[in-house]
Amino acid sequence: MQVHDKLIKEAAKRHLAPLGGIQKGRSRIWLVDCGWYAAVVEFQPSSWSKGAYLNVGAHFLWSSTTAISFDFGYRKEGHVEFVDEQQFAAEADLLAQRAAQEVGLLRTKLHSPLAVHSMTPKNTGEEWIDRFHRGVSLGLAGRAADAAFVLDSKQEESAQLIPLLPDATAFEKRIVEQIEVRRNALKLPALNGALWNLGTTNA
Repeated sequence: MQVHDKLIKEAAKRHLAPLGGIQKGRSRIWLVDCGWYAAVVEFQPSSWSKGAYLNVGAHFLWSSTTAISFDFGYRKEGHVEFVDEQQFAAEADLLAQRAAQEVGLLRTKLHSPLAVHSMTPKNTGEEWIDRFHRGVSLGLAGRAADAAFVLDSKQEESAQLIPLLPDATAFEKRIVEQIEVRRNALKLPALNGALWNLGTTNA
């Protein structure tokens, strides 16, 4: 492991592990379990120099995607370059502190999945993704007609959810099942308790 990678890992352990953060394999990505979403912290490397950017955002677990996405939030700090060990140790610590603060802000903003449909979506470049998240949120809020209008019926995953919207219990059950599948894929622990409260009670 290179020195700058080691310093980033040490800083992340100090500031993210107390929040329940776990490192994804040997990558520079850390996940904080928030129940129906995971707070994603990425100390993104640069292709042209040693150092790191800081990206923090929420990955909503109700999608069947196999990739870790930033569904709400993303770049928080520009590139911090590694000059020497002493300099970067301090810089890495500041990045990890900022990351912990941003996770706290996410937990405040995303206090409930019902908050998602009223938020400005991240511009992912794929409109159906933003529509999907807003539609799921509306469906969980019991706003079936609004959810059906927002969800893209031409997109397979959305099309599978639309027929469930009239039955709020069936819709929520399907969403919870998908969250459990995604949590298992990310090696997050099985849920034992009220799913929608975990984002705040673990804070």
